[in-house]
Amino acid sequence: MTQTVNAHEAKIRLSALMAAVEAGERVVIARDGKPAVELVPHRQAVIDRKPGVLRADPAWSSWRTSGGVRAPGRR
Repeated sequence: MTQTVNAHEAKIRLSALMAAVEAGERVVIARDGKPAVELVPHRQAVIDRKPGVLRADPAWSSWRTSGGVRAPGRR
């Protein structure tokens, strides 16, 4: 089932809308009567990474940064 609410109502009933989404319901928030956003449940990203894997790669071990590489806006 889809539930459409306006932005003001969503501010007032946020906890109830979150519970509805967690229960599997679809919630759409409208602005001026037009659908603007949809609330969706958060899904944890699954990343299968192993620290230190690149150390064994010969191409990676010879890689170095140049001294001129800096963050944007820094000198």
